[in-house]
Amino acid sequence: MFNICRWVLALGFIVLGAAVVVADKAPERPKPQPKPQPEAPEEVKLPWGVEEVKEDWKHGRVFSFAVSIGGKAGQATMTADPVTKNGFTLTAVMHIEGAEHKDKPEKKTFEEHISTLKTQVTGAETEEVDIEVKAGKYTCTCYSLVIATRAATRTQKYWLSSAVPGMFVKAERTELRHDDTKRVDSWELASVDLPRVSLPWSLAQVQEAWKGGLALKYGIVSETGESGWASMAISEVNAEGFTITRTLAIEGRDPRTDEPRVTRWESWLRELAPPSHNAALSDEVLETKAGSFECLVVTTSEKREGGTSTQRVWYSKKDPGVVVKMSIEGEHNGTKDVEIWTLVELKRGK
Repeated sequence: MFNICRWVLALGFIVLGAAVVVADKAPERPKPQPKPQPEAPEEVKLPWGVEEVKEDWKHGRVFSFAVSIGGKAGQATMTADPVTKNGFTLTAVMHIEGAEHKDKPEKKTFEEHISTLKTQVTGAETEEVDIEVKAGKYTCTCYSLVIATRAATRTQKYWLSSAVPGMFVKAERTELRHDDTKRVDSWELASVDLPRVSLPWSLAQVQEAWKGGLALKYGIVSETGESGWASMAISEVNAEGFTITRTLAIEGRDPRTDEPRVTRWESWLRELAPPSHNAALSDEVLETKAGSFECLVVTTSEKREGGTSTQRVWYSKKDPGVVVKMSIEGEHNGTKDVEIWTLVELKRGK
């Protein structure tokens, strides 16, 4: 009996406790309704897609920019090389006031590259505009974003053009801090080029070697039996470029001297160094009337309508900017043509 009472008493406490709980229980609240999901942002449209970038970059790409970082001017390059059917290696180098800043080369797929660009402009307002940068005039879509933080309000703009697949023509970030200070960083496209063969000397070495002037003379022979000579006089060398005066004399004709022409270093280097994607490199010691030269030999070949063309250039390793020999061998509709230029005289100074 005692045990049962205890059991009943225990049950009573349980029931009583339950009654208290029930009595103190708050009325049921209405179940929360699911919140409406925000609409997904519209798919970002770029002026080009993966396939267009793959086709344009198949031999590599070098994008050069004029940059301004916090009021300091400089230059930058972004190089996509090597390139495969799946992706590429991107290397970025910046020079600001004599200091070089170089990122570690980064391997990316084309899909990753496009996705990154889309992320950067997601939510941006767009506008079709015509702009002019050092590389030329472009019709662009301008993507503009405003980002507000506790410290500043930042406006970011990217100008993309169908004429430059995979890269911006211009990028600009304006930061207005709450203490009324302002900072503007910008990148403007200066040129678009193919990756080119690395020459045996740097631009700085050429500028130093040429600062007092340079005179080159070449003997010319051709498949047709014609011969002659050409001379080049380099003067007024500075950080931007130089002045070149050319004279050409073909056997049996009077020499013809062109008007002096100012040449910028960028265009000279582009003409001098062939694209690397189809170049073969070798070494050779060459003896000419101008002396003995250790040379880097670069051979390039290309197919043209009706024939082929092979070009070889011998660059002196120890004489910055000096080409010792050039040969062009072509075949067009079964007819061969060969022209060879060989250095016969080299003078430094005015």
